[in-house]
Amino acid sequence: MLQHLITLLTTISVLAPATVSTAATMLRADSAPFGNLDVPVDGSGVSGAVMVTGWALDKQDATLTIELLVDGQVVSSSPTRDDRADVCAVFPAIGHCASARPGVSFRWDTTKVADGPHQLAFRATDREGLTATVGIPTVTVNNAMTVTAINPTRLAPGSKAAITIAGSGFVAGSTVDFGTGVTFSDVKVEPTRITATVAVGSTVTSGPRGVTVTTPDGKRAKLAAAATIATPLKGGFTGAEKASLLRLRSAISALQFAVGEATDGLYDGSVDNSAKAEIFKHASSAMREMLLTLGFLLHHGPGFVPFDPKYESAPRSEWVRQAWFHLDRAVNFTQSMQSALARALDQAKDPKARGSMSHAREAAIGGNVLPALRAIDRRLAYATPLPDDARGADGKVLQVVPQAVAVHGEFRTAGWALLRATNYLFDSYDEGAVSLTAAGAPDWRPAQLVWRNGMIIAVILADSALILSDVPTRDIPPPPERPQMNPRMVRIVKIVELLTCMTTCGDFNTPARYNEVLHDGAGPWIALAPPGQQPALHALVRRLSDSWRHNDFAVWELLKWNFTGIPDTAPVAGASQGQAPGR
Repeated sequence: MLQHLITLLTTISVLAPATVSTAATMLRADSAPFGNLDVPVDGSGVSGAVMVTGWALDKQDATLTIELLVDGQVVSSSPTRDDRADVCAVFPAIGHCASARPGVSFRWDTTKVADGPHQLAFRATDREGLTATVGIPTVTVNNAMTVTAINPTRLAPGSKAAITIAGSGFVAGSTVDFGTGVTFSDVKVEPTRITATVAVGSTVTSGPRGVTVTTPDGKRAKLAAAATIATPLKGGFTGAEKASLLRLRSAISALQFAVGEATDGLYDGSVDNSAKAEIFKHASSAMREMLLTLGFLLHHGPGFVPFDPKYESAPRSEWVRQAWFHLDRAVNFTQSMQSALARALDQAKDPKARGSMSHAREAAIGGNVLPALRAIDRRLAYATPLPDDARGADGKVLQVVPQAVAVHGEFRTAGWALLRATNYLFDSYDEGAVSLTAAGAPDWRPAQLVWRNGMIIAVILADSALILSDVPTRDIPPPPERPQMNPRMVRIVKIVELLTCMTTCGDFNTPARYNEVLHDGAGPWIALAPPGQQPALHALVRRLSDSWRHNDFAVWELLKWNFTGIPDTAPVAGASQGQAPGR
């Protein structure tokens, strides 16, 4: 390695008094300039742009020419001058010290020299031509360039794409090479990333490709098999499978409507609370089974399937088989809800109440929920549930959202959070049913708000799972100002809208629903309840709060996703701070 002499008079750190005092003993009437190099210190390692700082003075001359030397060669003669009160305090005899501004700093681009040890110094020259060179023996430069990742990792022949290369030590003017048949344009280089537009020829050979970055002075860094050129995979549900899944969503929505109709009829005081509780026990059980069916059919998409390691290794056919098991249960609970409504109708006296319950039983359930459940096509395979953009360069399935395994074994992802939000929602229903069956139950209206709004939340969570698995429940075009938006980002933006917006989304937004459930429903219900009911109602509120917090956590997990395809591992600041709520 070449030895280099670096001379600098610049300071970022405050000069130690002992250093300044030593320099003072050298001061003579005919002395040359003197000073000290403070930063970097001898033996330190440096990279990139480095501030070299110190100070310089002359007894007779307030005007000095100061140069930065690297290995004895001048690399800059334009320092920044600063006040140094600590230096002037040590040399009170130099009256022009303050006006001379003895502090000196240079910005040194270490990428201009080879990696290894270098000598650093500065040279001060007064108007008489007297000079002084002060510096440090060595600093070690380490600007080794690395390439650590590329995104996207899959490119199709004949395609164009925006590409990002992550790494370190990149310098302006670097070029990128991806092999024969691939060209780059609009290259922008930053120290830790390179962005460009890549064009892949239509006749290029498929297979893995390495990427090489070369600096203007010939340094190279390569990442082998960084990406794959291959024909796009045909992933995702088929059109028929999507249509069948939307029938399941239609049943979920119709059940939510049926609950709304039933609650309108149950204001009739002649219907006892145990009959009301029976209706909603079956309704919540039916909704739970429908969402489990959805979770198993969506497979790796965020669903509502409790985590069990056996499912991770199970063949896809087992997931589908489990879906049909839960679908049969959903049908049975829905029929039980019909029967419970019939018993309530026998008790009801008010004509308006009877009309609402009759409509819930015959039109909503008999005419919509059950036919939709029976129309779900069990002959289809539902074999490749993930869309193309949920697969990696090697064709293997990727998680649609970032994944980390929690201490209890659950997947702490947006999908995991949606699962937990749903489970806690139904736990609250169970507690509410317990409260209703207790003697001396309060006014029905607060309980009606809990169930009506809770069912709307269940539909929103189902919509979120379907959209993220590329089964849109309604048209979700990209915002007009971002027509080039990544398809996955379009889906996530829609989900975040469903889970967060308070006023512009109408009835279908979770914050407004949770707020009404907790404040307008559960709060008055507790206030009216006799002491024997209150433990169950407090549990209901706790579970609803847990559900809302997991809903919020799902949003933050979605926002942590880097929409160009590489997961962002940095923590996200916000309401949930990216931390999963407690169990």
